[in-house]
Amino acid sequence: MGYLPFDLDKVPHEYTFIGYIGGYFLLEIDKRLYIGDAAKNTMYIVEDIISGTGSYNGYEGVFIAGEKVVIVSSASTLSNPSVRVTQLTMEELLSKSTDTGLPVYTSRTTFFFEKYTAEFVAIFVAIALLIAFLVRYNLSQPGQEKQFVLSLNDGERRLIRFLILLPPRQTATILDIDSILNTEDKSWENQRKIRSKSIQTVNQKAQDILGYLDFVQRIPNPEDKRERTYRISPEYLTVASSLLRYI
Repeated sequence: MGYLPFDLDKVPHEYTFIGYIGGYFLLEIDKRLYIGDAAKNTMYIVEDIISGTGSYNGYEGVFIAGEKVVIVSSASTLSNPSVRVTQLTMEELLSKSTDTGLPVYTSRTTFFFEKYTAEFVAIFVAIALLIAFLVRYNLSQPGQEKQFVLSLNDGERRLIRFLILLPPRQTATILDIDSILNTEDKSWENQRKIRSKSIQTVNQKAQDILGYLDFVQRIPNPEDKRERTYRISPEYLTVASSLLRYI
């Protein structure tokens, strides 16, 4: 049906089930005798029984005999053995009890929510923050991408468009870059300066505006370090495709 409300306490409790009569059951919790009314979902505590509150162990305790609750308590000493046996109906035992204000059981949903309230709150806050971040990111990212593209000149825009549209695992050569930047008729030194400055500008603005580090990668030829090819960094290639709508 659920969980005992004592399970919600931080301190563990000791339970001993004694027996039941009709819709009532007897339970020892931490050396105290409790009556549970399953129909009303109400828990009572028996007030005037100090000893013998557990299940009968042959010496003292509580057991069910027919419709009666039998309470055996012992006050024996070596010189004066004394055992007291009391038989009560459930109604008489209830008259000696008070309502604890606690239910017999709580639902599983209530139990898990109350037991792990801090965890649920932490998860809820984390989800809320994640949603807020994603919404803010999705709202701000298009504006940042547009700002980045507009900050570039025509040659730099053509350059990143060419690199984004390259087939997978293909890179652009120096000749490709020079052709895109319209520097074929310039000296080799001027071509190098324009090429280097354009790529440097793209990378710096990508870092400042979009937070992309090393947006355009230079890949040196291991056999000839003077030769190199270029590509969009693989980690940004997927997201960089959205820049095309502003070029």
